Amino acid sequence: MSPSRRPSPLLALPLAPLLLLAPLVGTGCTSAKVTGSNLSAVEVQLSEVIPTVAGVAWSAVSGQPQDSYVEFGLDDSYGMLAPATLADDGSSTATVLGMKPGQSYHLRAVDIIDGEQVVSEDQVVETGSLPSDFPSITVQLSEDGHFQDGFLVTTLVTSPSAAIVLDPDGDIVWWYAPDGVGQMARARLSQDGQSVLMMPVNVGGEDDSSVRRVSLDGTQLELYDTPDAHHDFVERDDGSIGYLTHDPQDVDGVSQTGDSLTVMAPDGSKRTVWSVWDDFAYEEPVLTGGGDSWSHANSLQYRDGSWYVGFMNLSTIVKVSDDTGALQWALGGSHSDFHLADGGTDLFVHQHQFEILDDSILVFDNGTPNQAASMAIEYSFHEDEPQVEQLWSYDPDPSLFCFSLGIPIRFDNGNTLIDFSTAGEIDEVTPDGSLLWKLSASLGGAFGYMEHVPTLYNGGVAQ
Repeated sequence: MSPSRRPSPLLALPLAPLLLLAPLVGTGCTSAKVTGSNLSAVEVQLSEVIPTVAGVAWSAVSGQPQDSYVEFGLDDSYGMLAPATLADDGSSTATVLGMKPGQSYHLRAVDIIDGEQVVSEDQVVETGSLPSDFPSITVQLSEDGHFQDGFLVTTLVTSPSAAIVLDPDGDIVWWYAPDGVGQMARARLSQDGQSVLMMPVNVGGEDDSSVRRVSLDGTQLELYDTPDAHHDFVERDDGSIGYLTHDPQDVDGVSQTGDSLTVMAPDGSKRTVWSVWDDFAYEEPVLTGGGDSWSHANSLQYRDGSWYVGFMNLSTIVKVSDDTGALQWALGGSHSDFHLADGGTDLFVHQHQFEILDDSILVFDNGTPNQAASMAIEYSFHEDEPQVEQLWSYDPDPSLFCFSLGIPIRFDNGNTLIDFSTAGEIDEVTPDGSLLWKLSASLGGAFGYMEHVPTLYNGGVAQ
């Protein structure tokens, strides 16, 4: 069993702006030359809802572009690219994302015509400020530390409750604070890359449970009819959305709330895939803080035709077939099909988000209020092998207690990002537990579940 990892000391370093390149597909312009302006006047309009998002429109004066995009950055060396939509009439439109609030940005439009770059004049746009009630955020780096390229799509859980996007400097570069939500649990970039979806915590039915879809410029809002939805959802490639729902049943004349998994098709029709009542009998919660639900589902994943659901009050993660609704296995707690070498099944307590890896499972173990210490923990895991073994763990020094939410994310290079949600801290650590990057919110700041995306111009992360 590996001991918990402790971070190395941090140095507070000045953070130069990090320019992230959106992929430029199909331009073939590496050897093209800039020929001078051959474009109509470029129109730039900041969103009135999210003033770090700009819409850009222009047309080719002559010739038919084969591709078009916007170059932008904090100076006229640019460094970042926003792909454009090219119409048959030679006009182009682009949505520029990832700009920091309260900054001056240079941008210019680019068309690729007959293998050459045709560029507009440089323009400067002033982005708007963050809302004054957002928490302040600080980032610290180890001496050789840095964050992964890309962005974090997450939420401010409360005060205010909002979906946000963080860049590697810890700056909030996109946000949307909806009405009717007291606590926001989850935000995800949509699969088509055109919007952000979000869901409230809604533990006891106190929030509007609708899943919300907001366009990237913030001007279009769609609410889905998802009664009793709470905590977590997944949008699949086909546009269907799976989500957790409260499921009350009568137990000896008393209504007790469990949890179900519901899938909503693109046409709005719904089906219940599985309910905790299908395979587990009601039991008094051992843990407290589970709201009105005895099982307290709080996390959801989908991959390869199966759903994975985490239950806080059962300290259990289950796998369920999407086609048949059959329970395929349970991991952890008294219902576990897997065990440690000594036969024990207490693998994690009060857990929230998790990640199924190739040969292991990574779990955010919240712990109990008495323990007052949360951690990320990894077990070897093969569905056809009942015995598991702890491979790795990380808890910060001093310890942090995250009483709700929390998520670990494993990067391709082996580093792990741990979101200590309600404690207001996010750590990136190496496999040996060395702390590279730490983001901290001011007092009262709490982050919801998050996902890492390499660029804001792609669809959502693979499920």
